[in-house]
Amino acid sequence: MYTLLSRILEGVEPLQKKFGERVKKTGLATVSKTVYEEGLNVDTLDPKAYIGALLGMHAETVARNFRGEGRHLR
Repeated sequence: MYTLLSRILEGVEPLQKKFGERVKKTGLATVSKTVYEEGLNVDTLDPKAYIGALLGMHAETVARNFRGEGRHLR
């Protein structure tokens, strides 16, 4: 999708916006799930659990949307 839309003037912007919204929504859901599973509130959540959950979400997103080619997200 990116390769195709990058050929069009301002073609990537809508894709970036939608992807950014999806990442934000998924990230918030991941953190909320982690907090719930740990039985903690955000203030007492171990940063390692928070970062681990987000890294897991990143790996899943790259695998699903970019066929494992993470270079597009750098």
